[in-house]
Amino acid sequence: MTVLFCSRLRYVITLWSLFIAVATGIGCSKRSQASAAACVRFEKDTVDLGEIKKGAVKNFRLRVGNYGKSIVRIINFESSCKCIVLSDTGMSLPPSAMIAIDATIKVDKNEHGLIYRDIGMRTSEDFPFKLVTLRAIVL
Repeated sequence: MTVLFCSRLRYVITLWSLFIAVATGIGCSKRSQASAAACVRFEKDTVDLGEIKKGAVKNFRLRVGNYGKSIVRIINFESSCKCIVLSDTGMSLPPSAMIAIDATIKVDKNEHGLIYRDIGMRTSEDFPFKLVTLRAIVL
């Protein structure tokens, strides 16, 4: 019951964040990149981690790019569960640069089937929160 509630709450928060970004025109669209002072985003909105066995640990890499014209500081990363560990934060990202963030996910022994997890990134931008969704199939 608690897992279902947390899953639905995460889904509602994700949809609400996307709605606000689209409705207000805030964010890092390709059209606004040319004029944006700072424009940081994950390379992909969704990352497919493939198949993972129950209780297993999987390493993966996320790519983050600065498509704006000024340096942006990555303040921290937040995940939808404690099962995800990300590499150090507090780094600066110069314009037109792309960096790789190493991460690890540990799948619970009680999980099975298709799972989704979210990772948020806080930056020094005006709209500081970016989101990427991880997808995996637990065997």
